[in-house]
Amino acid sequence: MHSSSGVNVGNPPILETPIANDTATYSQFGGITYTQLTSMANIIYAANANASNVQPAILVDGTCDTSKKGTSAPNWGEPERSPPWTGNPAVQPSCYNYFPVIWAKGKFQFSGGRGQGIMLVDGDFVASGGTEFKGLIIVRGSFTTSGGGIKLFGAMFVKDSSVNNDVMSGSTAVQYSSCALSTVMAAVGLGNLAQPVRRRAWADMF
Repeated sequence: MHSSSGVNVGNPPILETPIANDTATYSQFGGITYTQLTSMANIIYAANANASNVQPAILVDGTCDTSKKGTSAPNWGEPERSPPWTGNPAVQPSCYNYFPVIWAKGKFQFSGGRGQGIMLVDGDFVASGGTEFKGLIIVRGSFTTSGGGIKLFGAMFVKDSSVNNDVMSGSTAVQYSSCALSTVMAAVGLGNLAQPVRRRAWADMF
């Protein structure tokens, strides 16, 4: 896990691999390409869009409202799993199984709220406002945060990543979760790309 405090938690804390320097790493993912992933997008944003107040929404009949796809209060599913009767009435169980594929065609800002699924950003990605996301984020530019930052559970690929380009502040935390990834991949029909490991000494909670 990496956080905005600058502390890396894990064993080893930092694992360097030449794969990160291979441009194919950000265009080919197992048996699928980045272009193929964008063709699966059901939420698309123009360059320089700013998605704010992202939150799950329900229709009058209690089902998940997947029609909210704009920049103001769009619905990207429900990443929280606390039952609404335990002090968190905003949780919407109807959207537990909604995992959109979000494609931003350029620089993109996520400035408040929560969501889940796959996020594809063609340009730079800026997160602020204490946002939360569970799933996979692929950024073909740089990654920066401000204000409350972002809490990500899953994985993030950042093509233009360096100490000079990527700036994390606020309460940002990036936590790898194989469970979150496998759940999202299976939900969008890519479960065959998520392979179980043979052995592990710990298990992710999602």
